[in-house]
Amino acid sequence: QLVPAGGGERSTELLLFSRLDQIKAALNSGEMTVSALEKKDGSASIGFSLKLPLPSYPTVINALGRLQTETFPFVVVTKVVVDGNGAGQFTVDGSVLMPLAAGGSGAR
Repeated sequence: QLVPAGGGERSTELLLFSRLDQIKAALNSGEMTVSALEKKDGSASIGFSLKLPLPSYPTVINALGRLQTETFPFVVVTKVVVDGNGAGQFTVDGSVLMPLAAGGSGAR
């Protein structure tokens, strides 16, 4: 029921990578590092780490809050670190997560 219209026709990988693209677009700048797709315990996830300039802190926090309220795939932020060394950056770590279809890998 949480799958968006047409989402059942798209692969798990496409949905997860599309959400990563939405995160990158919502935050407008920065360097994103993405981990390998992992499927275990009935879900698929991709971890990410995003480095952004410090002056965009309110924009980034608001954008992450909006992304976390979307239902599918889920965005989970695990850590936000502000660089205290004067480099003017902060890092956001998290993952994009979605349950797999019962009895399948979710890939098409």
